[in-house]
Amino acid sequence: MKRPFPWTWALLALVPLVPLWRCVFLGEVIGPWDQISHFWPFEPQPLRGAWDVLHADSALQFYGWRDLVFKAWGSGQMPFWNPYQLCGTPLLANSQSAGFYPLHILMGVLHVPTGTAITLLAWFHLAWAGFGVRSLALRCGAQEVGASLGGALFALSAFVLGWLPLASVVTTVSWIPWVLSCGLWLFEKPTPRGSAALAGCVGMMALGGHVQFTFYGLLALMVVVLGRLVTAGRAQRPAGLTVGWGVLGVALGMGLAAIQMVPVLTFSKDSHRQSVAGEAGYAAYVAGAPKPFELAGIVYPGALGYPGRAEEGVEGPPYPQHWPASARIGASFAESALAIGPAALLLLAGLRKRRSWFVAGPVAVVGVVGMLLALGTPLDALLYFGVPGWSATGSPGRAGVLFVMAACAVAALGWPEEGEEAPSKPMLGAAVAGAVVTVVMLLSAKGLPLWANPAQTVEPLVSARLVELLPTAVLSLVLAGVFLWAHKAKMLPVAAGALLVAHLSTQVTTIVPSGVVPTLRQGVSFDSSQRYAFENNGWSLLFAAPGAKLPPDLATTLRVMDVGGYDSLMHRDTVDLLHEIDGKDSAPEANGNMMFVKPGADQAKLAEAGVSTLFIGRDAEIVPLNQAAGVVTMQSGSAKITELRADGLDLTVTGPAIGAVKFLNLPGWTLSLDNLPQPTDTERWLTFNLTGNRQEIARFRYTPPGFVRGLTFTFLSCIALVLLVLYKPRAAAMANAEPLPAV
Repeated sequence: MKRPFPWTWALLALVPLVPLWRCVFLGEVIGPWDQISHFWPFEPQPLRGAWDVLHADSALQFYGWRDLVFKAWGSGQMPFWNPYQLCGTPLLANSQSAGFYPLHILMGVLHVPTGTAITLLAWFHLAWAGFGVRSLALRCGAQEVGASLGGALFALSAFVLGWLPLASVVTTVSWIPWVLSCGLWLFEKPTPRGSAALAGCVGMMALGGHVQFTFYGLLALMVVVLGRLVTAGRAQRPAGLTVGWGVLGVALGMGLAAIQMVPVLTFSKDSHRQSVAGEAGYAAYVAGAPKPFELAGIVYPGALGYPGRAEEGVEGPPYPQHWPASARIGASFAESALAIGPAALLLLAGLRKRRSWFVAGPVAVVGVVGMLLALGTPLDALLYFGVPGWSATGSPGRAGVLFVMAACAVAALGWPEEGEEAPSKPMLGAAVAGAVVTVVMLLSAKGLPLWANPAQTVEPLVSARLVELLPTAVLSLVLAGVFLWAHKAKMLPVAAGALLVAHLSTQVTTIVPSGVVPTLRQGVSFDSSQRYAFENNGWSLLFAAPGAKLPPDLATTLRVMDVGGYDSLMHRDTVDLLHEIDGKDSAPEANGNMMFVKPGADQAKLAEAGVSTLFIGRDAEIVPLNQAAGVVTMQSGSAKITELRADGLDLTVTGPAIGAVKFLNLPGWTLSLDNLPQPTDTERWLTFNLTGNRQEIARFRYTPPGFVRGLTFTFLSCIALVLLVLYKPRAAAMANAEPLPAV
């Protein structure tokens, strides 16, 4: 490989500034905070912009989870437990909190403020994703400029930016191209250090927090490896040493992540999402896949409308511009963001037939597999019925990340080699064809009915997108001409800049929401020793929930203990408790991971769960419950919370005392009094009994089941990884590991 051009490195490092400029220069935090303030306690603000139910999770869940993890590491505690939601709920074992991701530990130890840390991590992972696709494209034979441009297009793709607010997704996804690049490296030269590099990338991908995307990364690696075994041919086929080092790398990588993954997998066995794969469940699963009409945005993502933007001229609440959400229940921009953009289309049109595909071919197959999985084809049945637990995962559309990543990596090969001229006719033809196909697909969708009102169609929404699309398409054609001229004149930075501007002209980089995290107004406070309940009534896929007063998990951000909650994994005992309180299913129809306190909830059962105050309705009518209720309830004696920790809590108990802590007694809790372990009973709540007239500290500690086992695996994997890095194979073995001919 030639020495990289410095400006291409700068390009990949700086492109994240485009979608993150408000966070970097104005101090805002990723998330639709202007919409979340619509629910803020005691001072709700008018809804600004259109409601996007998926992006709302960045503020409801991810900000609070990251804040807990950073603060835990900053105080020298393990991020095991979230005391603020669902009568206490595991934090590490929910996976997406990513409590042991090394960069999260670093942010916490350095005491970086949560909002700043979220911005820094988003910047890093966007750049890292771009550098990863660059590395992958170089191994496929791309030129330096083309590889770097392909990386930039992936970092600024609709899929990556659409998921950026949900931090665990992009954290995990940013490592997938590195995993594939390391896999190809082992084919070039199977060495222990290559295996160690693969292990490190697999481990970081798994620690990133999103199990479904981690699996997609491993699936892509398997496809690439099998493809390379086929395309290498007999004369070039690597020895079993290559596959052996690869298998070892993956095994060690998963071992590195075991400290987090084992508790997650152990907890998932008792979670509310456990289900048996069946035909009805599979039908519902593939029904959530993007429909063919949503491919109208494959070149120009704006053809689908962007999340967070309101449609102009529509009466009533702000109506979302993203029109597929009106045509299909549950449609989301991020779930169907299969767009590659006009620049990638031009580069794909520049691919030469004579170019060798024995390396790039398997990467292209990864893209095909990703598209087939995303669209809910029969290929999904292999995962749904063949992979344990897959029936509990999210939309098939998420597999689209493999298509977008592969398309950007392969498109990099369309950048002409040194001494070549860009093929003007195919590229201009592709630009025109992309615009025409987009318009035709949009026109064909105009007759689709609104799911909320079948008597009407999406025609006005589609027509508005057509009007907005035409200037973008014309500009793309002009920039294609600029690219061809600049490349012929050997002005490579200008040529690359023209393609990058063509991508930016789609305005896809404007979809990352950001704002200022609200605070409670002066004079409003909550008692840290009390638990509260906030009545919520419904959750909307299109509009802000009209009855929501404090949607879960905003209480975590406020450091308020709430009986309700919102988590990707919840213990079934927790869900049963909320169902008992409500007397019905406590989840809204739109989201089975939310547990509301609904109107008509049993107030006696709320008090039994430690709730002392209930807030009802949008006006926050205050209903006092049993004043004796609280997180700590006593039959005799007295006790006071001394410290609420990320791994439990400490009580100062004055005896003789018998009492209970209203945290669910899930597996993993221990109690020590007088610094001596005490037995735990099988009651629903944590109980304690101090005999004698004295004062002691009762230390309740929660350790996720499986953590010790996972820690052991991680420790052994770290030792093996060090030995692997230090290992020097014999010269005879190295002689059999010569790199394959360059592409």
